[in-house]
Amino acid sequence: MGRAFLIRWLAALVLVLATFNPTSLNYVNWARENWSTSTPMVALVGLILFVCFIIFFRGGRDRPCRSAVCRHALGAVGHGHHQL
Repeated sequence: MGRAFLIRWLAALVLVLATFNPTSLNYVNWARENWSTSTPMVALVGLILFVCFIIFFRGGRDRPCRSAVCRHALGAVGHGHHQL
């Protein structure tokens, strides 16, 4: 397992857990509790998370896949040219 893969996996984990997790420390719960009092801040943080997701997902599309598992996964979601 390469270092780049591990860094990308950890970044994905942090991004997902910041958005929603079982504790009360996540964007979804914070947004629900503060929507009526801090709507602009909730919207700004939501946009920042959205942009982070876009950057994360688009970042992997430009790199060629070196493993068959990666090529298969990209083909399954329509980003590659792999036929099942």
